[in-house]
Amino acid sequence: MTSSEAETIIEHLKAKKIQKDVRELGETMSSKREILDALEFSRSIERTAQVDKVYNLGLQSVIEMGRDINEGVEHLAQQLIKLKDLSKQLTI
Repeated sequence: MTSSEAETIIEHLKAKKIQKDVRELGETMSSKREILDALEFSRSIERTAQVDKVYNLGLQSVIEMGRDINEGVEHLAQQLIKLKDLSKQLTI
C-alpha cells in the first residue's frame, strides 16, 4: 500500500466519522426538539388548567352571589308580607 492510498483511506475514514458525528448530532437535536415541543405542550396544558381553575373560581363566586341575592330577595319578600299584615291590622 502506498502512502497516497493510506492517506486516501484515512481521509475516507475521517469523512465517515464526521458523517456519523453529524448524523448523531442531528438525531440529538431532533430528540431535544421533541422534548422541547413536549415541554411546551405540557406548559400549555398547565396554563389552560390554571385558566380553567380561575374561571371555575369566578363562576363559583357568581353562583354564591346569586344565592346571596336570592336569600336577600326572600328575606325582603318575608318582610313585605309582615308589613302587609301589619298594615291590615292597623286599618282594621
